[in-house]
Amino acid sequence: MRKKTVAIISLVTFTALCWALILAVKWTDKTVYVCAHDFESSPGIRLMDPNHVIFEIISHGTNRVNVKWDKTEIRHQGRCRVKMRENSPNVQVSAEVNDGKIYPLVIDSGATKYLAATDSLVLDAGLEIFPIYELGKNIGGLCHLDQLKIGTLTIVLPACEYWLAHYERRVLGQTIWKEKKLNLGLSLMKEFSYILFDNVNREVEFATNNSFNPPDSNSWHQHPISIEHNDKQYARLVVDIPLAGQTQRIEFDTGAAPGLILTESIWAKISSGLNIRYQEKSQLRTPLSGWLPCRITTVEQLALGNISINDARIHVIADDNPFGQEEFTLGIGFFKETVIVLDFERNLLWVMNPLQSIDS
Repeated sequence: MRKKTVAIISLVTFTALCWALILAVKWTDKTVYVCAHDFESSPGIRLMDPNHVIFEIISHGTNRVNVKWDKTEIRHQGRCRVKMRENSPNVQVSAEVNDGKIYPLVIDSGATKYLAATDSLVLDAGLEIFPIYELGKNIGGLCHLDQLKIGTLTIVLPACEYWLAHYERRVLGQTIWKEKKLNLGLSLMKEFSYILFDNVNREVEFATNNSFNPPDSNSWHQHPISIEHNDKQYARLVVDIPLAGQTQRIEFDTGAAPGLILTESIWAKISSGLNIRYQEKSQLRTPLSGWLPCRITTVEQLALGNISINDARIHVIADDNPFGQEEFTLGIGFFKETVIVLDFERNLLWVMNPLQSIDS
């Protein structure tokens, strides 16, 4: 009897300790935004030789730098289809840097330039850098990639910036993961005739010299897209698409995981007639501004073009935010159960009809 009692007490104690450890990890596991303010002094960093660089600085003024890169070459004929990375909230594929390591590559129409790398990736891959701090917030300068491979596709000498920031995951105060990733931006995306995002089979298809021709055009809806430039000459991809009963002009960002991000003032204009289920305070993760306070508003049903989203989660941020009062972004989250195509040849967004309503 005594042995049985001791065994029971030991089992209960062990279970309690396990639960205490689980709860400790749960409450101390944090993803934090980390900035590197003196990146070029980091161990192992290499600076480009200014006499043998692959770019030319045309002009260099206050808060503005005009850089001309050598021609980026895309080596591939036809179509290249690759798998999306598992458990990625946005569109990520695997890419090989300089015949070396494999890193996540975000297909990011919300990034205006060609290619961008986190500071931690630059260190890990041993890339050369050329610091230019006037390029923008948390952008440190330019970095040198000989080539980037995505499946059977090779991009030679891509124009590339590096960021002075990344996310880290910490448990009990110790870093267990650092974000090492690349972002393929709009300026490089539009060099393809089209890019297909198959969110059902979790695949991405790049086409260099082929037109997109759906087998059954009746199963697709088309929405016009265009590339606009703001007062700083930053490019953005916009789509004209019906939303909540009215056609809206929205920035389309394949690098944004949520379905919809907008400001309080824009939400006030479009929310009339929507049935709100509940609201909760949260935080929005952004590449160059860290975590932003937001309110997630869940609406019973949201009509977007030819699809209907049940329990649609909309991220509402303050008018006073780093992106401006007109921030109105359509992300990839509302298309997770269908197929979409960015057709740069015809300037169209194609959206395949889903079999049923989509759950957010």
